[in-house]
Amino acid sequence: MPRSLLLLVFSRRFPFPIPRPSVICPAALPAGFHVDGRPYTPPEWPLARALRDCVTITDEEISIPKPDGSRGTVLVSAAPVRNSEGGVLAGIVVCSDVSDLRKMQDERARLIAAEQAAFATRDLMSTVSHELR
Repeated sequence: MPRSLLLLVFSRRFPFPIPRPSVICPAALPAGFHVDGRPYTPPEWPLARALRDCVTITDEEISIPKPDGSRGTVLVSAAPVRNSEGGVLAGIVVCSDVSDLRKMQDERARLIAAEQAAFATRDLMSTVSHELR
């Protein structure tokens, strides 16, 4: 399995109880942060919402701490798995590590801003030089 893909399935068929969104132990969850920097609470995690609300969550961006102290970014999708009667049997969550992509996007934005600043400075210097002649 590629290191950027993690697949977790919680099912009633497993020999251990399925954590319900209202009773998930916070200590069992990894740290995760919303795009605005707020930490995720147990009921906010995509799998908890997918199971509680019977909805599909697609590509939710979550910032996670890495072992080296930096932060990484994962896209998380979650959905309930239903039986033939439509009842929820399980939940599935897929996490894709997009940390390198985010770093490249941030670097690209920084370079574009630096280029725009350089052009603005050049234009200002050209105008000032022209006025001084």
